[in-house]
Amino acid sequence: MSSPLIEASDAPQRLWRFGFWPLQNLGWCAFVMAHWLTAVAHGKPWIYVGLSVSLGIAGWGATFVLHHYFMRIWQLSTGRRMVAAIPAFLLALAALCVANYFAIQQFCQECLPSNPISYFAAATYLGYVLLSWCALWFGIKISKAYHRAEAARVDALLRAEIAKQDAQSAQMQMLRYQLNPHFLFNTLNAVSTLTLTKDHVAAEQMVSALARFLRATLDQAPQQKVSLQQELDVLQLYLEIERVRFADRFLVTIEIAPDAMRATIPSLLLQPLVENTIKHVVAKSEAMCTLSIFARMEQQILDLLIQDRVDDVQHRCAAPADGNGHVGLSNLRQRLQVHYDQGFELDYGPNSTGFYVHMRLPQQAA
Repeated sequence: MSSPLIEASDAPQRLWRFGFWPLQNLGWCAFVMAHWLTAVAHGKPWIYVGLSVSLGIAGWGATFVLHHYFMRIWQLSTGRRMVAAIPAFLLALAALCVANYFAIQQFCQECLPSNPISYFAAATYLGYVLLSWCALWFGIKISKAYHRAEAARVDALLRAEIAKQDAQSAQMQMLRYQLNPHFLFNTLNAVSTLTLTKDHVAAEQMVSALARFLRATLDQAPQQKVSLQQELDVLQLYLEIERVRFADRFLVTIEIAPDAMRATIPSLLLQPLVENTIKHVVAKSEAMCTLSIFARMEQQILDLLIQDRVDDVQHRCAAPADGNGHVGLSNLRQRLQVHYDQGFELDYGPNSTGFYVHMRLPQQAA
C-alpha cells in the first residue's frame, strides 16, 4: 500500500519518465506560443513573433547550460548546492535580459521600455520564468532521489520478508537432515543394543540426550541467530548421542577465542557439518577421526574453520567441489546467502588430512 506522500509526488516522477530533452523542447515551445499570443492579445504586431522566438531560443540555451551545470553540482550537499546554483541562475537571467533587449530592438522598437522600471519589470518576468524552470528541475531530481530511496526501502523490506521465508524453508530442510531416518535409526538401534546388553545407564543417557537435542532444535526460530556459545551448547547435545556410538574412534576438539564466543551465527549451523563427518568418515572406517572446530574474531569478521583428520586415508572425506557428496553443504550455502546476502565467504573441500569447511561471517558492530 502506497502512502499519500508517495502518491502526491508521483506527478513529477511520471513527467520525468518522458525524458529531459522532450520536456525541455516542449516547455520552451509552449513558452514561445504563450509569449507571442499574450503580446498579440495586447495589440502587438505579428512580427512580435520574432521576439518570442528569440527569447525561447535564448531561454533554451541558458537552461541547457544550467542543466549540465546543475548535474555537476548535484552531488554536493544541499547548502553548497544552493550557494553554487545562485550565481549560475543570475548569470542565466542576465543573458536572458540581454537577449530580450536586443530582440526588442530587432523586432519591435516601439516596445522599448520608456523608463528603468520597465526594464526591471521585464527582468522580473524573465526571472520568474527561469526560476520556475529551476524549481521544476530540482523538484524532479529530488522526486527521483526520493523514489529511489523509497524503492530501496521497499526492496529491503521485501528482501527481509523473502529472507524470512527462505530461512524458514532452510530450517525445514535442516530439520529434515537432522531427523532423517538414517540418524534416528542409528540412534534408536544404539539404544536397543545398549538395552539388550543391559547397559541401562548408557541407554538412558542416550535417550535423554536425544530428547534434549530435539527440544533445543525445535525451540529455535527458523530465522534466529544465536551466539556461538549457544550453538556449541546445542552441538554438545548432539555429540553426547554420537559419543555413545563412536566413543572409541571419534574425538572433537574445540578451540574458540573468548571474544568469538559472543559472535552470532545462524542457528543449527554446525550440527549438519559434524553429521557429515560422522556419516561419511566415522561410520565407514575403524580408524580414529578427530574433528576440530576453530573460531576467532578478525575485527568484525568471525573466522570459523571445521576440519576432520582421519588416519585411514581410504576413508577420508573427499566430496566433489560442489558439495553434493555431503548432506548439508549446499543447504549451508543457501542459509548463509539468506542471512548475509553476498557478505560472507565459504570455502570447503578435501585437504591433506581429510575435509575442511571454512567460513567468514560478518558481525554487526556493537
